[in-house]
Amino acid sequence: MIYFITDKTQIQYYDRDLNFTNLDDCLFYLKDKKVIGLDIETSRKYKKYKYREDIYKPGLDPYFSRICMLQIGDLDNQYIIDVRFVDIAPLKSILENKSILKVGHNLKFETKHLLLNHDIFIQNIWDTMICERVLYNGERVKYSLEALMKRHLGYSNREELSLFDMYNEDEEYEEYESLFNFLDGKKEKLYVDKSIRTQFIEIGNTPFTKEQIEYGATDIITPLQLRQIQLKGRMIAEDDFYLPEVGFKLENAFVPILGRIELRGVSINQDRWVELADENFNIYLEKKDRLDKWVTENHTQFTISDLFEGTKCNIDWKSPKSVVEFALYLGICPKEKSKFTGEEEYTVGAKAMFKLLTNENKENFFAGKELEFKSADDYQAFITNFLLLKKYQQLTTTFGKEWLRYIHPITGKVYSNFIQLMNTGRMSSTSINLQQIPNGKEWRKMFIPDGEYDMIATDYSAQEVRVGAEVTNNKTLQSLFTEGHPIFGTDVHSLTATNMFKIIKADESFICDKEVNKKERNVAKAMIFKIFYGGSEFTISMDLGVSLDEATKFYKAFFQAYPGLQEDFDTTKKLVVKRGWIELDKYTKKRYFYPDFGKMKRAYEKAMSYYPEGYNYLTYEEKQIIKSRLKEEHPELSGYWKEYMILKGKLERAALNYRIQGTSATMTKLATILVDKDSSLEEGVLLLVHDEIVQQFKQDKSEQMAEFTIECMKKAGTYFCQNVPMDAETAVGDHWIH
Repeated sequence: MIYFITDKTQIQYYDRDLNFTNLDDCLFYLKDKKVIGLDIETSRKYKKYKYREDIYKPGLDPYFSRICMLQIGDLDNQYIIDVRFVDIAPLKSILENKSILKVGHNLKFETKHLLLNHDIFIQNIWDTMICERVLYNGERVKYSLEALMKRHLGYSNREELSLFDMYNEDEEYEEYESLFNFLDGKKEKLYVDKSIRTQFIEIGNTPFTKEQIEYGATDIITPLQLRQIQLKGRMIAEDDFYLPEVGFKLENAFVPILGRIELRGVSINQDRWVELADENFNIYLEKKDRLDKWVTENHTQFTISDLFEGTKCNIDWKSPKSVVEFALYLGICPKEKSKFTGEEEYTVGAKAMFKLLTNENKENFFAGKELEFKSADDYQAFITNFLLLKKYQQLTTTFGKEWLRYIHPITGKVYSNFIQLMNTGRMSSTSINLQQIPNGKEWRKMFIPDGEYDMIATDYSAQEVRVGAEVTNNKTLQSLFTEGHPIFGTDVHSLTATNMFKIIKADESFICDKEVNKKERNVAKAMIFKIFYGGSEFTISMDLGVSLDEATKFYKAFFQAYPGLQEDFDTTKKLVVKRGWIELDKYTKKRYFYPDFGKMKRAYEKAMSYYPEGYNYLTYEEKQIIKSRLKEEHPELSGYWKEYMILKGKLERAALNYRIQGTSATMTKLATILVDKDSSLEEGVLLLVHDEIVQQFKQDKSEQMAEFTIECMKKAGTYFCQNVPMDAETAVGDHWIH
């Protein structure tokens, strides 16, 4: 039954066939429920054109919006409340009750609007969007409420429901199994017009239509139905049932915490931002002038004569097409696979060009050292200086004065929207991306606390290496963090460099000194991350700028330094190729499902279909004869093997990478829950940047909260790392210190 709650003075504007009730009856019905559904609709708070709405939009941005309708109830009774005329403050006792589970879709949205505009912080939730992501992470499915309604309940927001339009050959059949079962034997079509949602934004105080009220009830019912389906888990294979209950619990607990973090925002030193933007723009112009001068003096084909300004460089350094043309002329233009076409194309992208530098010039780039041109074909100087130009180009565009348009017109702060669960288990930051602010203290100093507050920045010490030691169960690495090394303490990079270069240099007496042997230590530091994340000898050769033979030497020496690591890698890769999914962490049991697993298996089966039965039992010589014949008779066979090896290699690299990133990410989420669960809207976590938690607190308790944060991060670490202790470091000050 649908019940409508509004002010008595408004009833006259509604159809008398509606079931009217009051908030007291709603509260009485809900107070003893264990599970209820929750949803809201929002409308604009201010008149049009009072503020710029191109970035912060009414209906979405809680500072620009008001809740016009709140829907709450269960499968039997749904209460639609006209919040424009009814005070929902009494619902605080229900929504903050930890014994009542609130079910909805994308409840981070409800968290932000209810907290800011009604001082209600939702406790104990089940977010069907997040739980669906946990269940299907990695697979090519959509996570909107409409998508889940189609997939599991058979609803359509189109004129006709077409199963063929919904099917993607790259997706596993199980995703649609519940939909096929639901529709079996049913002729009627279930239809929900989701376009009604947009009607609320400009509704003002206009009475709701009957369709809008019924729509509101649907958004209570469907998440409750979806939760019942999600609680059943997934049958991945005949002997593999997937129901990550701990994963559900942790990610659901994180939703309202993340909503509150987003709502706080962070303050910016705008005056200093403008000053730095001007400084970077002047540096950009200087670097551009030097490149232009080199071109005009040495490569006249790329110049143009101007009656008033004389000869000028005709290369547009901001245009990839223009620079590619010049790089091709120089003979130094690399190729890489395009993200858009999937084909190998010429590029002057920073990553591809950087690989062409010598190790010395890579260090020059990182140091910001511009090189003097020694000749017309000094291509190392050109690439180094061009990359530095691109760096300052980005600093004057992406992070220039225009960036300040993200300053909120009401609060004067900047806000980021976090996507809670990516394939690896990590979060990403969008609109704006506060996880990719340029490195350097000058940028960190831009982010400042409010008024009489301190900023606290805390991060794990060597989190990913410690997690790597745990998930690989490597005793050599683990002992470094549990017992310490007599020379290096817990400095894993110096120890790695020592172990590696003893072998490479054939010098048992070699000991890496952090200050003296910086080059060796940096090589070891790069190696440990690249190899832990699935890098091969070829990757190391390209990224470190060494020959393939030397990279192979580094690679083998690394594994010799850590006995048992290679065996773990081999076992991990073999297992993932067999089952097609990766366990992100052992505590929550969340998984990543490889979307191309079926495609990979089909490529293997196609290739193997050319080989005779019993092929694997033949001798090496017999196999070679058959391979030679098949290669000649079936040229298409190599294409199947190529496809299989590419997809298999991608999966194997992800298997090594994701278990470390997934464990690290979930650890940080748990730490954030522990740190922020009792915080207010004014104090608490402002930013999450990978393993770093940035907070603000009143100055008189900032030191105490810094210690508390370290305790919480260590406590979270114990759940994920049983054999390796996790440690954290903190800094307190008047800006974002790192």
